[in-house]
Amino acid sequence: MATQLDLAVFLFFALRISSSDIADYTIRNWDLGYFLLSIFIRHGSTAIGSSHKYFIGLALITTAVLLSNWVGAGDIKLLLVLTTLTSNYEEWLAAVIGALIFAGLFALCQLLWTRKTGALIAMAPFLFLGFIFQIR
Repeated sequence: MATQLDLAVFLFFALRISSSDIADYTIRNWDLGYFLLSIFIRHGSTAIGSSHKYFIGLALITTAVLLSNWVGAGDIKLLLVLTTLTSNYEEWLAAVIGALIFAGLFALCQLLWTRKTGALIAMAPFLFLGFIFQIR
């Protein structure tokens, strides 16, 4: 169970990073660095060390996604930082699938509403939305 401080820090960075991603489709590296630093200060090396098991899966997904040009490098870096918040592979996979479902529903609504194809979608809010239920 996440403490109130963990949730407050998570929501602060979720709003900060998501707002910049929505505004100009950019996730700033220093925001990600401060987010990772806050996780490291709060949980120590256990948060980063316990997530090493599924970095290989993340590397494979990263390679597939970057080769197909679906998401940007900032989204992948954000996913890497959010990976430290989950304690096992099942939580991580559930968070990623949840984020993709939320993003897909948003894209479908946007497509039905505007009738435009090929529009960009800011992925950061959906990644945070998928991971908010998985933080412990």
